[in-house]
Amino acid sequence: STRPPAAVPRPPPLISAGTRLFGMLCERKEPQDFARPLFALAAVAMAAPVLSPTNRLLGLVAFLVFEGVVGCYFPALGTLKSKIIPDAQRSTIYNLFRVPLNVLVLLVLLSKLPTQMVFTAAASLLLAAAVLQHLLFGAMKSYRVQTEFDREPLVSV
Repeated sequence: STRPPAAVPRPPPLISAGTRLFGMLCERKEPQDFARPLFALAAVAMAAPVLSPTNRLLGLVAFLVFEGVVGCYFPALGTLKSKIIPDAQRSTIYNLFRVPLNVLVLLVLLSKLPTQMVFTAAASLLLAAAVLQHLLFGAMKSYRVQTEFDREPLVSV
């Protein structure tokens, strides 16, 4: 008997909606313009279970908002990374960040922290990402002002 081809897994609907939102936002603005509010919205959504742990409806809405933000996040950050990191150095830079990220994930998984603390830490990190994205936005803005002749790469190894 022949088996039918395996179905390609589809992303969850809200992630797809977030990707569509990215497309609509890109028609009006650059990704660096809307990435800051994206991180801030993700931080608020992640903080909802901490601020109101017994409100299940708020937790559900916050989760759905976060899923939509994730759908918008990946194409936005992929676009930003392609603008900031030179092609020749991209794999080296990505690998430098991959190891600490995996160590951080292992530490969180093995530490058995209380759920409230995990959500608080995630919301804090997302808020820090919004602040850092704001600083990057300022750097990219001043970088664009320079002329083509004295321009150096924004990131170099």
